[in-house]
Amino acid sequence: MQIDSTPLDVLVRLDDGIAEKVEPTAMVDIATRSITAAVLRPTTKAADASALLARSVTPEAMRPGWADALRMSRSVLPHRRLLSMDERLEHAAALPVIVPETIVCDHGKVFVSHNFRASCRYLGINLQPAHKATPTDKGPIEKTLGSVATLFAQFVAGYTGSTTDRRGRRLEDGRLWSLPDAHAGRQLTTLEGWRKFVASSPEPPVLLPPDDLQRLSPTDRDLYDEARLDHHARMLVVATSFVEKTVTCGRRLVLLNRHAISARRGLIVSGLPGTGKTIAITQLGRAHELLDRARHPNVPDRIPVLCITVPPAATARMVAAEFARFLGLPIRSRLNMTDIIEAVVGVCTDTRTGLVLVDEIHNISQRRRRRSTRSLWTTLQRPRPLRRRSRPEHDRYSGTTTVPASHPGPAASWRTHRLLHSTPGPR
Repeated sequence: MQIDSTPLDVLVRLDDGIAEKVEPTAMVDIATRSITAAVLRPTTKAADASALLARSVTPEAMRPGWADALRMSRSVLPHRRLLSMDERLEHAAALPVIVPETIVCDHGKVFVSHNFRASCRYLGINLQPAHKATPTDKGPIEKTLGSVATLFAQFVAGYTGSTTDRRGRRLEDGRLWSLPDAHAGRQLTTLEGWRKFVASSPEPPVLLPPDDLQRLSPTDRDLYDEARLDHHARMLVVATSFVEKTVTCGRRLVLLNRHAISARRGLIVSGLPGTGKTIAITQLGRAHELLDRARHPNVPDRIPVLCITVPPAATARMVAAEFARFLGLPIRSRLNMTDIIEAVVGVCTDTRTGLVLVDEIHNISQRRRRRSTRSLWTTLQRPRPLRRRSRPEHDRYSGTTTVPASHPGPAASWRTHRLLHSTPGPR
């Protein structure tokens, strides 16, 4: 196996509220080319490397909210025969459990520390440092972490870029991942995260009788209590009158816009911070996507909902790039706003997108708002055949409903949108 860590050009919100960059540390098995374990920390320490080694040789237990398809019993491995070796595999996830013979590392102080060497010696693992300044001695792990730092990190909220000219202003003041969310992959502004949010229906953990609780080991009891606390930490959404009104109005506008050729209507959700605007629009999007899945159960390539969060001081091109990031489209520096929107519209046309959710729309920069930003929403709602004049407009894009959420401000002045205002509830 090979182990290494690398800095990631992504800001993450830590527990104390400070935005800092993080370092992913991972282990790669050379024979199977699989990542056996990975950890994300602000600064990797020797204890993190030892914990990573322990996770590599220990079955990963299923967590609340994970689909049953991720269980090891659903994989192609001989699960029943493996149960005789380790009973923990009965409720384990389908992640590789590999005990390495040799670990290749560089000369970082984390990997040559006494703590990590003692962990390897305890497990009977040979620790082999690579030659100094020779990254080719551990090419697979270098390539893996390099791909994460370049190909993946550019689509993550809080991406700072390698230089300051690729970085937005006041990036640390915008919405960033917290460290637990970065591990869990729960970001709604990516297609994968949004689909996890729509499909998530966590079931309550099984309550053990008192006699079974007494027979649990201290470690198993801690895992049992942690699963229960994790379930209660997933706050359920209460269907308040404002949430129900937002969902009802949004679904009616979607029906009205479905056959509209022009003058499509949108919905603006406005209100003070902390009044539930984000919850309301995400519940609208979840209801719309679940209804679309029920209407088209055998069409997996549909993307009924787009969900983005406007970064601070965003220009029209930055907003267009957020749409492309949600769809996983590559964003190159030479592309202008028209090129990006043309690619986004093409994907939305093929995947039958019917609802667009835009959160924190008040972050749009006040400069040139009337010209560039207004044209962006016009293109999304009534996209003309840019550079392709042989294709009719109604064939390119079906009716789409836009739902921005913002604080009370200039965004509420758009006349083509209906305004819902949220107010703080009683305390």
